[in-house]
Amino acid sequence: MFAPRISRPESRTARAANPKTTSTTAGPRRQTQTAAAERSRVLLRRIGPGSFAQLVSRRTADPPGREAGIQPPGPEEEGVNGGGAGAAAPVTCDCVPRGIRIANVQAFQNGPRYGHSFDVVVSLSYRGAPAGRVGNDAQLVWRERSDRPPDWYGVAPNTWADLFTLFPNSGTFTGWTRNRARPCPGREVATITDRPAALLDRPRRTIEFDISVRGGGVTRHVRAVQTLVPDGSGGIRRQSFRIRR
Repeated sequence: MFAPRISRPESRTARAANPKTTSTTAGPRRQTQTAAAERSRVLLRRIGPGSFAQLVSRRTADPPGREAGIQPPGPEEEGVNGGGAGAAAPVTCDCVPRGIRIANVQAFQNGPRYGHSFDVVVSLSYRGAPAGRVGNDAQLVWRERSDRPPDWYGVAPNTWADLFTLFPNSGTFTGWTRNRARPCPGREVATITDRPAALLDRPRRTIEFDISVRGGGVTRHVRAVQTLVPDGSGGIRRQSFRIRR
């Protein structure tokens, strides 16, 4: 028989003299860290430092799903505002408008902003769709024309534009897109609230409204015009809202 070899720990002096010597006492944790570092170095060589930084940023950033809404009103003036996604249309009933009107018109001034708040009240009925097809929701058309539209609208002056088509997720339209119960069959009233406003240090502005709801071969219309005129000294010369018959 032969005596077993006894392994003695390497002295500090020996390790210093032989820098290539690797300690056999390194645990799995250190090996994992070394392997990860090597993978990072290889990835960095492959895709470059800029792309590597973007990759790290994507992995450490907040998870996706926070959706930015439409551009909200800037400091100039107010129109439709931002909001979330709309609710689904009814699937077994057709939605038909029974009536539409403008109500609760209120003039307001909030610091340098002045304008009006008003409600568009839409009466709706839901009736069963014919067999073999799903129901159709009514369509909201919110047309405006202004001699000086808010800059963030991206609409040319004196041009009709359907703001519901441009900004369907606007919070202004929550009463239409999210707050309807859609009884099927049944009836309900949808209320959409708008607060168009301008700044006192900007020129006069007029907005024409042509709002309609269409469904089931029926169209209901309502029209109005808002006129806002400052007096040039920080006050209001004219602040009117007229419903057109």
